[in-house]
Amino acid sequence: RDFVGAMTAVATTAHLPPMRTRTGTGRPMPIKPYRHFLVQRNMDRRLSGKNNIQPNPREGALLSRAPPAMTKISPKRASAVVPRAAQHSYAEWCKEHGVDAPNVSIHYLTSSLPDGAETERGCLVTAPIDAGQVIARCPASIVFALPPSPPNPFPDFCPDHLWDDPPGVAPGRPAQELRMALALIRERRAGTASPWHAYLSQIPSEYDLLGMWTDAQLDELHAPKLVHDAVRQRGENAAAASAVCEPLGLTPTEVHWGLNTVRSRSFLGKYPAVESMMTPYAVGTDAASTLAECDAREARKAAAAAAEEEDARRAEAARIAAGAECGLDPDDPAGVAVASCTPSDVGRRSAAQPAVFVVPFLDAFNHSPSSDGSSGATKLTFTDGAFQLVATRDMAPGTEATISYGAHANDELLLRFGFCVEGSEDEKIALPGCMDELEWLMPGSLREADVKAEGLHAAVKDAHLTHDGEASPDLLWALRVLLASDDEYEALGGVHGLRREFSGIEEVGSGAQLAAEASLALACERELTEMGGLAAYEEDLVNLHAVEGVYGEVVAECSLDGGNPGRCGGDGEDGNDATFLRRLLSALSFRVNRKRILARAMERYTPGGVGFVDPEAALEV
Repeated sequence: RDFVGAMTAVATTAHLPPMRTRTGTGRPMPIKPYRHFLVQRNMDRRLSGKNNIQPNPREGALLSRAPPAMTKISPKRASAVVPRAAQHSYAEWCKEHGVDAPNVSIHYLTSSLPDGAETERGCLVTAPIDAGQVIARCPASIVFALPPSPPNPFPDFCPDHLWDDPPGVAPGRPAQELRMALALIRERRAGTASPWHAYLSQIPSEYDLLGMWTDAQLDELHAPKLVHDAVRQRGENAAAASAVCEPLGLTPTEVHWGLNTVRSRSFLGKYPAVESMMTPYAVGTDAASTLAECDAREARKAAAAAAEEEDARRAEAARIAAGAECGLDPDDPAGVAVASCTPSDVGRRSAAQPAVFVVPFLDAFNHSPSSDGSSGATKLTFTDGAFQLVATRDMAPGTEATISYGAHANDELLLRFGFCVEGSEDEKIALPGCMDELEWLMPGSLREADVKAEGLHAAVKDAHLTHDGEASPDLLWALRVLLASDDEYEALGGVHGLRREFSGIEEVGSGAQLAAEASLALACERELTEMGGLAAYEEDLVNLHAVEGVYGEVVAECSLDGGNPGRCGGDGEDGNDATFLRRLLSALSFRVNRKRILARAMERYTPGGVGFVDPEAALEV
């Protein structure tokens, strides 16, 4: 299909009478009339070649802005100005407590949008930074840190039984996140009496993690598995609130804030060798004896887990026969368990849970994928009584200082941090449809033994596309082995003879090559169909650029630097609220990127292609 031609045809019909609907749903995009008018106007301009769409606020050059005036503040703007006033107090607090970051400072990088999630805030480079240079140091004296299986640091606030085993909250990471959340909430409730008041008052008051999105907003992702994970995160929030709100006198809003703060701002690692425990433990608490107690608690948990796992093995056959289904899936494929309907998941718990750290100032750095091609996260190290971050690349003054949170695809970034990265080389799309090809293996056959011996089962189970729509060589190898005819398999000498690609039509092995590519194309088509198909891609692209323009105008209108907050609408008001538009923009960006990757893969692996031409190029005028 000629998509460039199709977009030309759409130019005369792409209107929103009376509201724009998503392909195949008949459901209007939930944008209020004023925003709806802007969306329509921007669509018309792009499709007619008159592109005046404002750039995405997170792209382009950083803007130099003077601090907003602090006089004659209207009540409507007062709550938005408070975080910026708190920012000045926080800078002084950092200096007083020994935070050392001479070449960076926390800034509003593109606008001073009144945004509870502090979306426009980050770290600005003020002097050259070389790769390998320490970016920032934070002394341990002001760091919140919890070792694995920590003893209760404040039994006067939280009873021991609730701290050790909060009812309904899964062991492992979920329980540890709740404990750290309680530590932050306790200090936040203390107000100005807390030594961390300046730090806690500038932390975002709301978050865009998917567990906070509404059902309608989640539907805009067009990604059922990610929606499932978001609903699970929402369930974890509810379980935690149910466990602690009534006995501790907290509100669900406080618990959700604490959990989301820990999820999106904490670091994981090994508890360092120190003489005294860090906050939330009392000053002077002996570290050696406390950490020894933690080790003993971990050993008791491991013994109990082993016993439960044995019981689970005996119950497994009965569970399968009964057709029981677990309500939640494992949160971490590496082994951290979440709530499950069967004790068999106990065996999934990590043998060594990491410590959790909340580190002032160091938690202010935004993420960007590693530019050196590495896949690791920027390391948090501990030296001379302080935590520090080291630059992995050169950074020039006037640019944003960023770190890498690790090689995370956009679904994980959205779920855990509330944002996605356009064009990230870390992006990948799972292809569960490839698992169907394992059914071709004859149990007990030589080919099955070969596949297992070479570890090709793993390549199929982890089938995915890279950011440019390519499958891994091992996945293609595995599919050739699975789909080769018996004659081809024997003629090529088995599994190793199918390791290379085959291009000649008459070449032995070309049949296996074509079958492998056709299988990939089919798996991609399944995923794309689940997201609305190729036809929905062009509409999503138009809507994405239109909403980018709307959001740019919202930033200009609502900015505290000369904007008109009176036109911004109320908090949570769909279509007139910056949070709503930001989430819609994230959903559109996420699904456009995924559809583009899937379409490129189909073009690559379908014999003769599918005629896909990215209409993005046609829209850039």
